[in-house]
Amino acid sequence: MAFNAGVDMEMASSCYKKHIKKLIKTGKIDIERVEDAVKRILTIKFKLGLFEKPYTDINLAKDVMLKPEHLVCARRLASRSMVLLKNNKVLPLSSCGIKIAVIGPMAKERKAMNGSWCLDGSIDRVVTVEEGMRTIASEVEIITSLGALTDNMIYEARKADIIVLY
Repeated sequence: MAFNAGVDMEMASSCYKKHIKKLIKTGKIDIERVEDAVKRILTIKFKLGLFEKPYTDINLAKDVMLKPEHLVCARRLASRSMVLLKNNKVLPLSSCGIKIAVIGPMAKERKAMNGSWCLDGSIDRVVTVEEGMRTIASEVEIITSLGALTDNMIYEARKADIIVLY
């Protein structure tokens, strides 16, 4: 559906690689649509000069990554881009006597916090969701349960006043 809707390329998983051949054979995706997608992708790569200079300057990252002014900008952009869909008087959190369940497969995950496109991120600089909650809400009880969603995780979450599922 994504491909037919115009998503020419996906690179965060192997979904297209695994399924596109079968989808073409079954007629769910037209080969003309594939050719159109390939044409657009190659045109962009050509305009970006990736055929003349396919690799970037390997020393550039050392000069620009984690510069203090870049971190300030990133934090400012992150805070300005957050959207709270519904508050229902949950925020700001009370600091007295509440229990917060920080659960889900990513609650204590470091590498994933860098994002799927970060190949050279330093996980020792990452703060997990669970660590962040403990830092900003040090006076409340934090309940955690690791791994995929399980019955135990749901049981633990029911003990909480607020659930952060990540």
